[in-house]
Amino acid sequence: MAPAYSTRVPLASNTELGAFLGAAAFGMISILLMTFLGFAENDLDNPLFLPLSVGPILIGGLLLLTGAGLAFRTVRRRSARPT
Repeated sequence: MAPAYSTRVPLASNTELGAFLGAAAFGMISILLMTFLGFAENDLDNPLFLPLSVGPILIGGLLLLTGAGLAFRTVRRRSARPT
């Protein structure tokens, strides 16, 4: 059933794939930054800890929502056409 159904699913655009890849990359970057900044000193003593750890998470979330919105719009637009 999967091969027959997956042929009707529209291909993702480069923008959608880039947004999802960017979201994944920013998620991994934020974990690495939190880990290495946390080992260096106390989190409260480092003024860069919060922006450098939360910033990539927020940017990754924005890219994830952007990619999901584009994917949803692509699927809705192609499935709304009469066959």
